Amino acid sequence: MGRVVSNALYFSEGIRKNVRVWLILQSAGKSIEVDGARVTTLKPDEKTIALQLQQALQNASIPELLPTSRTANNRLLKSERNARLHHEKWLRRQPGQRGAVPGIKIHDNDSLDDRLKALRHESGGPLKMLLLSEDGDKLINPFIRCNTASVPSSDSESIIKKNGAKNSVNMSVENKSKEKRNEANGEFVVVLGDSYGMTVEEISSVKQQVGATAVTLGRLPLLASQCIVLINHHLDN
Repeated sequence: MGRVVSNALYFSEGIRKNVRVWLILQSAGKSIEVDGARVTTLKPDEKTIALQLQQALQNASIPELLPTSRTANNRLLKSERNARLHHEKWLRRQPGQRGAVPGIKIHDNDSLDDRLKALRHESGGPLKMLLLSEDGDKLINPFIRCNTASVPSSDSESIIKKNGAKNSVNMSVENKSKEKRNEANGEFVVVLGDSYGMTVEEISSVKQQVGATAVTLGRLPLLASQCIVLINHHLDN
């Protein structure tokens, strides 16, 4: 996840202020939103990003961490006071106690479908989508493939989803870059899976929501983080 966030947000001279990243934690029913325009403490290295994501998740979960009357080895504590002190000591050691992380927000009860619906609502117009697939058509120009009306300029949005196995993690990247060319107006979405691929149900859902077109970036399968770099390159140019 750290590499995906790094490649989505960072370039040589700084951070993409027009990019938002969603890490959708399927098994937990949560998503992590990273807003390039608001982050202040992130760095490009994966370790720093991973720690910041952990801090944001734990900070959002602290109200749910109720005091317990037992220790980690299930030994009954002597009193409720000891239980409370033990719990407070444990909380102080957690990264989440350092507070919320600027630019990183946790969404409860979120899923890929919910996120796509929210983005479609935000766009206020057509939501164009590409589904990256090894069996798809060769991607020449993402805007041409979407076959939409031309306007003087556009706000392009790319959403990149990475789906794992049982404890799957969906990664979404939103890129609203100004295109100084006659391209389609509206939101631009890209969906992809990791080495486990996407389930038939997920593919069907993505296609039904906005009519995704299956495309490929080349004959060799790439890492999700590499795909994000190539997609950002398409949108930048």
